[in-house]
Amino acid sequence: MVAADETRSKKFKTKDITLSDYGTLSESIWYRFNSASGRAVHLASNCVPQRHCGTDSTGWFNGSYPLAETGIARVEVCFNFGGNCCAYRTGVYIRQCNGFYVYKFEKIQSSVTPKRRFCTEEYEG
Repeated sequence: MVAADETRSKKFKTKDITLSDYGTLSESIWYRFNSASGRAVHLASNCVPQRHCGTDSTGWFNGSYPLAETGIARVEVCFNFGGNCCAYRTGVYIRQCNGFYVYKFEKIQSSVTPKRRFCTEEYEG
């Protein structure tokens, strides 16, 4: 499934909205992220400031992106909150396919504050 949402960008500053990925991403579907203009994006690769990406607690990929030959890799995603870049963690399955990345997300453990959401950034794919 392709998800295109500009509010996921690490450059998007959150104002009045606070979105959450709790209950919105299926654990059985592989996702690919695109910008609204169709450019390939991937999970942010460094700590994203709070109140960006349309949420309170910003999710970013804490590791190295796998090569195509690696196949499917389970990696850690951290969520920034309260001055701690890795205040919360969850696992994500990632795979490189034809120059872009696809993700299968594990369940985010809480629907309460802070709201958590995965952030994206552009890359050369």
